[in-house]
Amino acid sequence: MLCAFHIPACDRSFLLYSRNEKLGNRLARVYLGAFALEDGNVRMICASAQEWENALEVLKTLFEDVNAGRNTAAADSYHLVDLGEKEVPTSRVEAHRQLQISQQWLLRLLNRVTDGQYDVPVEEDPAHASENLAFGFELTEQPPQVSEHLMNKLTTLSTDPALAVNFSFGERGRCVSPIAERPAVAAPAQAVAIDEPGASDSLKKVERNIRSIMTSLRQRKDALLAERLRLSTLERQLAEREAALDLREAAMQDKDALLNAGLSQLKDIDSELDELFRGLDNATQS
Repeated sequence: MLCAFHIPACDRSFLLYSRNEKLGNRLARVYLGAFALEDGNVRMICASAQEWENALEVLKTLFEDVNAGRNTAAADSYHLVDLGEKEVPTSRVEAHRQLQISQQWLLRLLNRVTDGQYDVPVEEDPAHASENLAFGFELTEQPPQVSEHLMNKLTTLSTDPALAVNFSFGERGRCVSPIAERPAVAAPAQAVAIDEPGASDSLKKVERNIRSIMTSLRQRKDALLAERLRLSTLERQLAEREAALDLREAAMQDKDALLNAGLSQLKDIDSELDELFRGLDNATQS
């Protein structure tokens, strides 16, 4: 667990956690999920598109506070939530979102003291500045519906050029240049790298194709599982019917045996009656 925070504006709480998944360029994958506290227990819930947008904006503010060494306990847009003694249950993958942040940011979040005050970060190697401060966002399933207004807000950089932040919704191609957003501020020598448009478009197409293939495979898998379940149900019903037919056939055979035995007894009785009548006739004639 990295941190948990509540957003008063939308009255929604989110938690940020890691599974120790390291990526290239000194990045790591972390996860964001919405939760609610009910009777002191944590329950994972779903969030709307607007609430995810609010969470991203608050995360940007939180990371800026961490980088500047400001007291996060005094923030107005969010309140940190202590889940240290809480057990967080599992939930559906659709209720979570993936983020890519630098390993340095993870260390800063983990080194936060209990009163919400972060230590002022030590000066980093300029050669690693863009890597350490890279921050991307991607969905586990489908990309969210993001308005152009929100994208403009998210790609606007802080007055501190060291806080260059790259938000990417489902795509990891384009990075934002601090010089393009704030020309009056001198950016570091190696602030944020800008990918070539052609390579970015190709990467986006490849990612879309891969996502489409994965979706098709999931749908095909679900269809096969449903067909397998249907066949299994039919096979079970057929076996039950065969067993019922076997029982009915055995009962019919028992009835036939009883009927044959009854017919045999009737024949014996008829024979005895015939002999009795013949004896009576002979006695009458005598």
